Amino acid sequence: MLLLAETPMVEAVSAESVPLPGYVFVTSKKHAVEPFDLSVEDQTLFWTDTMLIARGVADVLRPTKMNYEIHGNTIPHLHMHLFPRTAGDVYVGYVIHHRVEFEQSPKDLEDLKTGIVARLREAKRLA
Repeated sequence: MLLLAETPMVEAVSAESVPLPGYVFVTSKKHAVEPFDLSVEDQTLFWTDTMLIARGVADVLRPTKMNYEIHGNTIPHLHMHLFPRTAGDVYVGYVIHHRVEFEQSPKDLEDLKTGIVARLREAKRLA
């Protein structure tokens, strides 16, 4: 996994092999299983930072829609998966099942990092 950016509240990472181009995994730096386990202030920071990260991804890729998934049955620690969706992606009509992998080049990952960091910097949220 490659660290794309971090704030005092979250870390955003991606990898070379991902279920969709532009996929980002955002994890809370504070342990919680559910978002409601965080203090109200930390809930706000988690959601704000995650939405800034999602906006940074969208700035770079211009997806049709961003999908957001929070699970936790495998890893009981608060994290969110960001899936930039396009009209013709392989999951149209299906759930994202992580059985298809796309390769992201170092340039793809650097572009994601640049977009995310720009949004976090603008909001003064970088760690």
